[in-house]
This record gives sequence, C-alpha cells and structure tokens, in this order.
Amino acid sequence: MTGPCARWVLAAVALAAAGCGAYAKPSREPFLPSRYDYARFRDEGPGRADALLEPNYLPFAAHRMELAGHREDVIVFCRWDEDRFPLSVYVYQPSIPAALQSEFKTQDPSQYVDAAWHALASWQEAGAGAVSFQRAANADDADLRVELIGAAGPAPEEGVQVLGTTPLARACRVQGRSIVQDRLDVRFKVPVIRIYVADQHGLLPPDQVERNVLHEMGHALGMKGHSPIPADLMYEVARDRRVSRLSQADANTLRALYAIPNGTIYAEMPRGAAPERPAPAAPSGPLQLSVAPYVDDRLGFSLHVPLGWRLIPAQRGVVAIDGLAWDYEGSFQVIVHSYATIASYLQRHGEGHVRGGRVLDQASFDLAGHPAFRLRVAQRGDTLIEEHLFIETGDGRLIVVIEESPADLYAGFAPWFEAMQASLQVLAAQIPGAPMPKAKAAKKDGRTRRPVQARSAVPAPAPPAPAAPPATVPEAAATDAAGAEAAAPEAAAPGAAPLPQAPALGVPVPAPPAPAAAAAEPPEPAPAPKPRPRRRGGPGARR
Repeated sequence: MTGPCARWVLAAVALAAAGCGAYAKPSREPFLPSRYDYARFRDEGPGRADALLEPNYLPFAAHRMELAGHREDVIVFCRWDEDRFPLSVYVYQPSIPAALQSEFKTQDPSQYVDAAWHALASWQEAGAGAVSFQRAANADDADLRVELIGAAGPAPEEGVQVLGTTPLARACRVQGRSIVQDRLDVRFKVPVIRIYVADQHGLLPPDQVERNVLHEMGHALGMKGHSPIPADLMYEVARDRRVSRLSQADANTLRALYAIPNGTIYAEMPRGAAPERPAPAAPSGPLQLSVAPYVDDRLGFSLHVPLGWRLIPAQRGVVAIDGLAWDYEGSFQVIVHSYATIASYLQRHGEGHVRGGRVLDQASFDLAGHPAFRLRVAQRGDTLIEEHLFIETGDGRLIVVIEESPADLYAGFAPWFEAMQASLQVLAAQIPGAPMPKAKAAKKDGRTRRPVQARSAVPAPAPPAPAAPPATVPEAAATDAAGAEAAAPEAAAPGAAPLPQAPALGVPVPAPPAPAAAAAEPPEPAPAPKPRPRRRGGPGARR
C-alpha cells in the first residue's frame, strides 16, 4: 500500500474505522495557554514537575486537534518517537545565481551547508541526549531534508519577509486514544524544511542562515507554535540579530517535550473555546518576602522577593515575576550596566525607557546613600504602569530597576514593589565598572533559582529621607506621543538646580557632572522594532 497513510494503516484500522487520519485533524482555532492550565498540567502527572525544566514555553509547542465526532478539541504534544533517532538529515547546497553574488566577494555556498549543520549540532547539544542527527548519504535516504534555496524569501505582506518554512499541517497524525490514560496514539513526521539564503538586500551571512535553520528545526522537532518571549530564538519574528543562539527556555522546552511521553494530552476543551482562567488580581494576604536573599556576587547586588514569585536570572541581572515568563501580572527587574552616572545613561537610553508612553512622575532622590532617579510611565494606552529606578553605585555601575503591572492593579502591587526596593542591597562586584561577562546558568540542569519559603516576613526597611528635595524641570510638563499634557511635576526646591530637558525625549534627566569616561559596555540598540521585520516562517508562514 502506498501513500501517506500506509505506514500507519494497522493502527488506523484498529482505532478509527472511518480510515486513516479520521480520528482527529488539526484545528484552525488558536490556543493561548495560561499559567493556570500549565500549573494544573505540571502538578497532575506523577514526576511531571521534575521533567519540566523552567523557564520553558512548553504549552506553545502543543498541537490543537479537532476530534472527529466530538464537539471538543484536544491539546496534545506530538513529536518524533524516540526510536527514530538519530534522524538522517540531508542538507542541499544552494545554487546561488550570479545576480545575487557580490562583485567584491563571492559567497561560497558550502558555508551555508556548514551553517545548517552547526544549527543541528546546537539542537543536539541543547537536547542533552533527547535528539540526535546523522548525515544521510543522499536525499532519498533522509528522514529530514534541509533545502537551502538560493533566492530571496517571499514577502507575503508589507513589512514581512519569509526566510524559512516548515510544513506542519500534516506533521502530526492522531491514530486514536492510547491504552494509557490522558494520552493519544500519535505519529509525527516533517520531511523537509526550506530556508532562503537571501532577502531583499541580497545574500544573508552564514550566521543569519544558521539562526534561521535553528528556528525551523525547532518546528521540525515538534514545536508547533512560537515562543512568546522575544529573547528566545523560537520567537516568531527575527528582529534582533543579537538573538543568535538557543536560550535556556528554548533548550528547556525541547527537553521537556521529549521528557514527557509522546501523545500526552495537555488539555481538552469545547471547540472554539479558550482555557478558563481567573480574573487578573494583585497579590493578596500578608506581605512576606523570602528569608534568604537572591545574591548576585558577579554583578554586585542582593534582593529579597515575595514568597511564591519566580526568579529568572539574566545576563545582566534578574527578573522576579508573580507567574511565568510568558504569563504574569507583576514583574520586578534588576539590570546592571557599566555607566558611571544616571545622566550619562539616560542621555543614551532614556528614550528606550519611555517608548512613546506617557510620563506620570519623575524625581531625584537618595536611596540608602546612593543617588537615584525615579521615572513612572504609563504604557499601552494607560493600561500598563512602569516605574523605572536608576541607582548609581559609585564604582562605575548603574543599577536599573523596572517595576511593571497593569494600571488597574498597580495600587495592589505597589507595597510589594516598595518592599523589594527597600530590600535591594548594593554589593561589591567582581570587576567593578568593567563590561559584564555572560551570565552562567543558575544550575547545571537549567532550573531557575526559586525563592526560599520563609517562616515570617523579612522587615522591609524604609529608604532614608532624601538628602535634598527632588529637583525637577520648572514650568514644564512631559507629553505623550499625541502631545497630551501629563501630570505637572512638582516645583523645584529653592536653590536646587533644575534638571535639563532631554532633547527628543520629553524626560528630564539629572544634570551631568564633569564628563565621565566612555561606557565600558558595547552600545545598546534602541528597543523600537525594525521597520521591516523578517518572519522566519514556521507554521504561520505561507508555503
């Protein structure tokens, strides 16, 4: 028997009398998971919590399927069976037309082939034994083909260019219910991924092609959707060239996908419905912080966080959230930069902290003996409140704290934010004022450090009174993008030097002292998205 169903004809006859693939088909309905259904899934299965390394975005890797004869959909994890590894892979060398080649330097097509194999090696390393690959002698013997196409990717809409595609519409075949509870009998196969080695500007560098192969291979290994976090390589749009390698969440998601049994059901729900979730709320109950602080000796700070909040270490600091990295209400982020003064930092990056929002409040003050500046901004049409704190350490570092919550919940989060602010301690860094090295993993297995359960709350000391009243811009008001006047700042204290207005920003910054040495870290790009983001492709790409 031939055709796509031949391989699984026995299972199909046994479990679906209507024929191959009749038990379920891919749903066109989107699936937006929440931290609540994730927690339920994590806690229900025996040993499942240990298999789900965090941070991860595992629910976004699941497939939503319509069950035949039922008015419900099932969310299921579907990937290659373990006995299919190592996968035999054949990488086509692209044929590059002369029109795409540079007249000054000819691009060797074999470098794109090497880049593709580097991408596969990265996934194999990230999977820690879960996935593996071998080179196929020819395309006919391959389980998976990587087609490198010597042409510019298509542009299906203005501002978007497709640089890679992975056909997933028929990748997951559900044969029926498994004899094991909460599991389906599934088969998964992706025969090919397609990568374009050029865009509208010309040939891409091999490292960009490697990133695109990395992304599409994530789909080909069973990740149906995209990461919701822009810092992950499996994020949908490739805006940031600095995201050049798999993140910890990318690696943890792959390892979790292959740690749970193939065909495991994540959730079942009525067709067209979304998972139920409670209404957003601020923390309730007595304010308690962890007894043991989070200490970063490398960057030089310590912090107590609320009980139950999650800590996610990052390259230049840490973020504490009241949920998951992709679903939370409140967050408290600490970032350490190599800038001697608040003024020098804001003159370069101030606009990035406002991003077209509306400035609500600003003030200079003293925080535990350190010069500090506060900036409160309303974002997303006043539905989100951010408070930005900038703290000079006196040794060439600047600590930036960003607090965030929905505007209607900000009053409830404020006491928790204030307690974390008061617990923040400035410590000596390993190399004060030097460029920050890349952060090491919190643990060898990739788990994030979690707050320690406390018997009682840690007292949250109030910051000392400011040495002098805050200085503000006299007779000036910050404006949003539409020019609407924001809350007027307080008048400057008698004798206090006014803060100069930052050009093209509308945010006052502390007056800079004598010129400081150049920043020891590389320039940071503005956070605004590029005008023509490149869509890597995946399940949403047009094929």
